[in-house]
Amino acid sequence: MVPEPPGRRSWHLLSGLSALGPRRAGTAASARALGWLNEQLQAAGLAVERQAFLAPNRTLYWGPAATGLALVALAIVQLSARVLVGALVPFLMWVALVPLCGELLALGLNCDLILPRLITYNLEAEVAGSGPGEIVLVAHHDTQWSSWLFHPKVGLRLRWYFAAFYLGLFGVPALSTVAAFNGHAVVLIALLGLCILLAAMTASLLLAAIFGRDVVGANDNGSGVAVAIALAQRAKQAVVAGAWPADAAKLRLLLTGGEEVGERGMLHWLKTHRPDPAQVVFINLDNVAGGSLRYLESEGMVLPLRYAPALVRVARAVAVNAKGELFPGKPLLLPTDMMWAVAQGYAAITFIGQTDDGAIPNYHWPTDTLAEISEQHLTDVEDTLFSYLAEVWQEADRSVAKAPA
Repeated sequence: MVPEPPGRRSWHLLSGLSALGPRRAGTAASARALGWLNEQLQAAGLAVERQAFLAPNRTLYWGPAATGLALVALAIVQLSARVLVGALVPFLMWVALVPLCGELLALGLNCDLILPRLITYNLEAEVAGSGPGEIVLVAHHDTQWSSWLFHPKVGLRLRWYFAAFYLGLFGVPALSTVAAFNGHAVVLIALLGLCILLAAMTASLLLAAIFGRDVVGANDNGSGVAVAIALAQRAKQAVVAGAWPADAAKLRLLLTGGEEVGERGMLHWLKTHRPDPAQVVFINLDNVAGGSLRYLESEGMVLPLRYAPALVRVARAVAVNAKGELFPGKPLLLPTDMMWAVAQGYAAITFIGQTDDGAIPNYHWPTDTLAEISEQHLTDVEDTLFSYLAEVWQEADRSVAKAPA
């Protein structure tokens, strides 16, 4: 690796990673990118551990679509043979919803139960520090499958699309349950109407899955990976230079795979490592090169999961000195790796780039290339996040995870 001065490490790394193209989980292209990242980490003097695990492919598409197909088929059975099936059909419908509910609520049961899985990897490295506390710097390296769902003209209207889809997914079983005990014509007509809606939404999602395409993912999440590695390098050098004590809290770098297919890399790491929630905090970097850098205060697809108040407090303090480079962000539609961490009781925070209306520039779209990213902006993001990391590292021994806001 060619040494870069502080503030330019991220651009050097992002340029190299973007040149490798898409990195969708489980593909040969992802394996090539992982090999390149491994080389960069080793050249930076970091001992890298590669962790293999299985992850489904295109969970965003195939999971809801498979559930929708099952519910439509069961509804057709109920409407055509209502007297014979009784309560069996609504029972099977609620069972069919279990994997999808597990995805939405960050539960143990998820779409791994119904979808084929491919091998993908996490990359992990201990950076510095030997104290009892631990800071885990997280960024996912995989890219999403792009489709019409993420067309710039759809934008924030995607929330309404998923709202209609989930109305069908949960409304059909609800009406099916009512119909099993009350076969009034109004109930059956309502069930038929929701079934038609769900069939149309499922068909649209299947078309998106079939006719989409891979994206380079310079912002999502090449930018997060590049900045995370650059921060790890700078932190390691700070310890060597004596700027930070060697016995400070441990700093770990975690580049996760499978984030775009249900945060599977993060889930695997938590299951295999089982760190003490009282000793670990997570700092997540995702899409940090677009819009303005922002810190989130919560996330969650259904129920809001609040980030650690003390980590948010430090972000607010850093924002005062960030020269306009750090703002509070707006809630996301889709989850990040931190959904699993917060759901399991860990202290965490996510940094992300957003426009003023909460949109992520070039999100899951073919325009997410290096040409759309400003080198100066990425440099400013790296510097701001290094200031944040330094503050959290200094406070780690004072239980930053549990301190009041």
